[in-house]
Amino acid sequence: MNLAINGGEKFRTHPFPAYNTIGIQEEEAVLRVLRSGKLSTYLGTWHDDFYGGPEVRALEKEWCDYFGA
Repeated sequence: MNLAINGGEKFRTHPFPAYNTIGIQEEEAVLRVLRSGKLSTYLGTWHDDFYGGPEVRALEKEWCDYFGA
């Protein structure tokens, strides 16, 4: 049996259906940041905002918690 990439028969003949992974919570979070006028408060020096400010840190913490990092 050859893979389709090697000249074999195609298994899938139709594209996968569209799937939107962005929900209301993500939209609200993006709008909250955009409306604040600050995408990040990063400063390139040792300061409270060196790590990007509260929104960036909250996002990083949520990712760490979700992925167990």
